[in-house]
Amino acid sequence: MYEVKTEECCHSTKSRKTYNVNLISWDRRGSGVSFGKAFNVGKRAAKKEALYIAELYNAEIVDNAGIM
Repeated sequence: MYEVKTEECCHSTKSRKTYNVNLISWDRRGSGVSFGKAFNVGKRAAKKEALYIAELYNAEIVDNAGIM
C-alpha cells in the first residue's frame, strides 16, 4: 500500500510557504518507508507532484499541508 504525504517545509517563511511531497510505502506488518519526491517547492508544484505520484502508484493522498 502506498500513501502520498504533503507537508509544509521547515524552510518556509511567512512570505513564501514551501512544501515537501513524500511517497510512503507500507508493508503488512505496519511499518513504512518514506521516499522524498519533491523538496522545498511551491504550492502549485507540490499539488502537481502529489497528484502525479498518487496516480502513478495508485496511492492515497494525505494532505497535512492543506494544499489539496
